[in-house]
Amino acid sequence: MKKKEEFLIGCNYWASNAGCFMWKQFDKQVVEKDLALLKEYGVNCIRIFPTWDDFQPIAENPIPKSNFFNSMSYKVRVNEKILSDQKFPLSGLSEEKLEQFKTVLDIAKKNGMKVIVAFITGWMSGRRFIPPLLKGKDVLADPMAIVWECRFISDMVRELKDYENIIAWEPGNECNCLSYDVNEEQSELWIMSIVNAIRAIDTTRPIYSGMCGPHLQGAFNQRLLARNVDVLTTHPYPEFTPYCRTENLHGMRSALHAACETSYYSSVSGKPCMVEEISALGPSVLSDDYLPEYLERSLMTSVAVGTNGYLWWCAFEQDHLDFPPYDMNSLENNLGLAHADYTPKSVLLKMKELSGVLKEIGVLPRPKADAVVILPHFIDQWKIAYGAFMLGVQVGRHIDFMYEEDVFNDSDYYVLPCITLTNAIPHLQIRRLLKRVEEGANLLITYNGGGIGEQERLTGMKIWGKERTSHTKRCKINEKELSVACENRLQLIADTAEILIKDDNGEVFLSRNKVGKGTVYFCSAPIESVYTDTYYAENTALCEVYKTFFADKPSVFKVESDKCMVTVHELANGKTAVMLNNFDERTQLSFALQQGYEIDRVLYAEICGNTVKMAKSYAYIELLKKESK
Repeated sequence: MKKKEEFLIGCNYWASNAGCFMWKQFDKQVVEKDLALLKEYGVNCIRIFPTWDDFQPIAENPIPKSNFFNSMSYKVRVNEKILSDQKFPLSGLSEEKLEQFKTVLDIAKKNGMKVIVAFITGWMSGRRFIPPLLKGKDVLADPMAIVWECRFISDMVRELKDYENIIAWEPGNECNCLSYDVNEEQSELWIMSIVNAIRAIDTTRPIYSGMCGPHLQGAFNQRLLARNVDVLTTHPYPEFTPYCRTENLHGMRSALHAACETSYYSSVSGKPCMVEEISALGPSVLSDDYLPEYLERSLMTSVAVGTNGYLWWCAFEQDHLDFPPYDMNSLENNLGLAHADYTPKSVLLKMKELSGVLKEIGVLPRPKADAVVILPHFIDQWKIAYGAFMLGVQVGRHIDFMYEEDVFNDSDYYVLPCITLTNAIPHLQIRRLLKRVEEGANLLITYNGGGIGEQERLTGMKIWGKERTSHTKRCKINEKELSVACENRLQLIADTAEILIKDDNGEVFLSRNKVGKGTVYFCSAPIESVYTDTYYAENTALCEVYKTFFADKPSVFKVESDKCMVTVHELANGKTAVMLNNFDERTQLSFALQQGYEIDRVLYAEICGNTVKMAKSYAYIELLKKESK
């Protein structure tokens, strides 16, 4: 039987005595004590950072340039010495810091820890660490800077590639923060240069992106990164991510932020994605007493969307440090799993508990998608994706995403959300979508003032009025009252469509139209956008639109709750796994099992007839397909 892939659980590591001055104040005994503590509490993976100006201390020769001393070896110095006198004359890599780095790798290996190495650590916690030679240059676009970066990385990889506990390389830490002036092409040229420098020396390890930002266009967008690296990464800090601090961090949507962003990156790119930096950002956001629940919710829902790892920011508190950024940025002081005196915080105790859970579950494959949401160019894609993901969760469905330019994901259900402008997505994609529907697919279109080709053919309705006016649509859907704030009104006359619901003005709210072998649903409100803007949207009836859309789609494991996340995973051993993450106040939930399946194994819950009794906020169930007679 194939051994389960180990889930990477741990933290980003700076030494407890020095934070990001770890290499300036290197203390082997501190590192040994740090990692021993982390191992004791279940940490199996750390991410470490060779601070750029410490490891590549290249500076310009202080003597004025002249024709006599203008060769590279004389122009650039390391500690006032010419490059040709260095062990690494091409890069200026510090031999002393390299040996310190190897010492940390050896200690990590002794503690059974896997390591992710982020090379260009020129940005960290709001502070820049740029080698003196490159200060004042755009280090993501300047050719001279890129050459020195590639030389540095080449020597680092060559020196470290034999360390078996290194499981991945990264270009660096959030390198997109090193310059906000580069365009999409410049950023791709930079990432290609860095990745190629790594792969020229080592092709055996995956390259992680080390960056974050929920964009599908522009510099360092997720699709661009996916073309060049093997694994994308999320840094889902709620304070810094749009729409993620509407409610407190124990709210359903806030707790699902990491899972949504990770699933979003992965599905739009076709690449795996890891949660490699996460925290609540200190007691000014969430008291330490309540961090364990946030860790549990965000971790276990991320497991459910197929991430391979989850790393906290960071290992130790940094409130005792008196240099930038810690003496200026108070958000950076209290983000650790343990205090600097080695007292574990409650969040570390929770990590230890969950590390045992993850040894049983392992890494789950990405869940089976019930629908693909097509994200147009002219909308706030992250806002719409967040709303669509949550609507799917509420009706027990997993949502995947694709960008409008990409090849259509194969699916029986598509959503074209919040159409805006008169050319919401390219007409050639509309024709392809129409063909899918004619062949039997189902489509939901939600409206926000725009138009699409083949609109009458798809919706089965004719437009006799179209207005840009703020108003509220009120209607009853599945016996529940629904109010939706809208900025656009569409007045429709049914042709071939069946009107399912009208609002209180007698205008179409939800319709259904048969097109070939498939069906098109049309909702005259931008429900995904409204969801993201609504305070505790899970307590509204917005999800009833998605429930109607998916009504005829079978569910392997259907829970009678709109506050329980259900994901279905096809395992390599032929079984089907179901993960439940419960946000319902009830701990006993009714469920229905699809015909042809039987329950084989249950963890962290109890099955009594058609009721699942949750012992934790999460449960893991394995199903077998019954033998057909």
